[in-house]
Amino acid sequence: MNFPKYPSIINLHKATDILNYKCVVTEKIHGTNVRFMWSSKNGGLVLGSRENVIFKDGQRSGELYGFTEFMSNHPVLEKFHNSAEFDDYVFYGEFFGSSIQKGVKYCEGKQLRIFDVLVDDKLL
Repeated sequence: MNFPKYPSIINLHKATDILNYKCVVTEKIHGTNVRFMWSSKNGGLVLGSRENVIFKDGQRSGELYGFTEFMSNHPVLEKFHNSAEFDDYVFYGEFFGSSIQKGVKYCEGKQLRIFDVLVDDKLL
C-alpha cells in the first residue's frame, strides 16, 4: 500500500522569486496535518498524521486529537463506501478545532480542510 506523507514546503523567505508569478495566498490554518485514503483493495480506510499511520485494516494504532472518531462519523465516507471513484487517492489536510491547538479557536467542535490530493503519484 502506498500512503506517502506530504512533501515539505519551502518557506516564502527562502523562495521569494515565487512572487514574480501570479499566485494565491491563503491563511494557514493552525491545526494538525493529517492524511487519509480509501482503498477497497487494501482494507478500506487508512488514516494518518504527517508521519504515522494511525488507522489501517480496521485497527487503530494511535490517535490524533480525535481524528479517527471524526472520520469514522463523517458522511463523506459514504461516498467512498459506495463508489470506487476515489480509490487510492490520498487526501491531505489540516484538522483543527477544539483542543487541537491551544490559544486558537476557529470553530466549535472539530473540522477538516483538504489542501491537496495525490492521484497516480501527482499532486492536484
